Amino acid sequence: MRSYTDYKIEITIIGAGYVGLVSSACFAELGFKVICIDKDSHKIKNLKNGNVPIYEPTLEQLIKKNLKSERLAFSDCLSEATLNSHIIFIAVGTPIKEDGNADLSEVEMAVKKIAPLLHNHKVIVIKSTVPVGTCQRLQDSIKEINCNAKFDIVSNPEFLRAGSGIKDFMFPDRIVIGLTNGLTRTLMSNLYQGITEKGIPTLYTSLENAELIKYVSNCFLATKIAFTNEVSDLCEKLGTDITDVLYGMGLDNRIGQDYLQPGPGFGGSCLAKDAQSLIKIAESAGSPLNILRSALHSNFQRKKRIKQIIIEACQYPIAGMRLAILGVSFKANTDDIRESIAVSLIPELQALGAKIIIYDPIVQKNNLFVDVEWGTDVYNTLQGADAAIIITEWDAFRYLDMKKVKSSLRNTVMEPTLIDLRNLYTPAIMAKSGIRYVSVGRTTIEAAHTDLAKTS
Repeated sequence: MRSYTDYKIEITIIGAGYVGLVSSACFAELGFKVICIDKDSHKIKNLKNGNVPIYEPTLEQLIKKNLKSERLAFSDCLSEATLNSHIIFIAVGTPIKEDGNADLSEVEMAVKKIAPLLHNHKVIVIKSTVPVGTCQRLQDSIKEINCNAKFDIVSNPEFLRAGSGIKDFMFPDRIVIGLTNGLTRTLMSNLYQGITEKGIPTLYTSLENAELIKYVSNCFLATKIAFTNEVSDLCEKLGTDITDVLYGMGLDNRIGQDYLQPGPGFGGSCLAKDAQSLIKIAESAGSPLNILRSALHSNFQRKKRIKQIIIEACQYPIAGMRLAILGVSFKANTDDIRESIAVSLIPELQALGAKIIIYDPIVQKNNLFVDVEWGTDVYNTLQGADAAIIITEWDAFRYLDMKKVKSSLRNTVMEPTLIDLRNLYTPAIMAKSGIRYVSVGRTTIEAAHTDLAKTS
């Protein structure tokens, strides 16, 4: 068989969602010829014109650049796109089903369509997050459909974070590749050479190990976030400062500072989904993950706690109050509102009689939010509001002019109030602003006034 090092690798990526688009743009940027396909012909038409359906920093620029260079193309024709490819990536969604298991229908459909096309040897790489044993089952399925199929299958999970996907692809902490064939290892090594030559470690392991690594990585992060938020609640009860507590804890190299930041709980399309899926996998294997189950429950309770923090901060029944919501995406630098606390919190505040006005730098009017107003900028949104609530840690909310904030907020029922669910500001400094400042897991504004007096 001819060595893969003898010719230029051509790539097909099935799925023009977040993972598929980021991977397509980055592989093209590395110099490969890439065709990204999707069954949504309308999406493909827009992508051909450089119109990207999601927000991700620098993604649109990278796609337009590589479209122009003709290293990147989009298509809705699978047979045409895979004709000359050496590698076929499957990067379709695996949402959670009602029973908690991963829905593999899109992955299975992609494999079903690929199987009859495998006349020449190809490597099928599963980027989608799938339960342990899925790659082996897909391999068996292909052989059943096409007994003459020439292929190898690889598990190559992605570790992309919304808002930093391009950076995470080009400068990952590690690359994980599950495979069974030495020649395929050579191909995958060549594929990622432009990244690994920067010193990025690569783990070659079994298909099953690679599948599980993806799940346990996300689930450990979910557990870390849940624990952080529970410590935040404890700090409020004890009168201690979560900022110093977490910083001191994170100085231990075994723990580290990443994901040690209190907030409204984890959201997005991955952590909760993967936690539910891994819990089901563990149950089926007869090895329950009780800590992970507790982390999911803790995150659910966190959303209730955030609602209570807001009610207590407002000091009065919030019926008739005008509340300004700053940020509705689940985190900064993305337009993804899946599992964002804003989606559940806003209707609950409305049910208590609050009037809601929203501003998000990227997320525009969305049908998930009904009977709300949308501001055009931060200060326009704050105008006449009784309180402002920072939900998302956008940079636009980190550097607010507090004089403008104070003059914009109403000072009738209660003094101007800023509820900061991301701890973007320092209580002692905010004590000088004339704004009642409420954050999470830290000293109250009254205590901050006292601390300020002691240091002045």
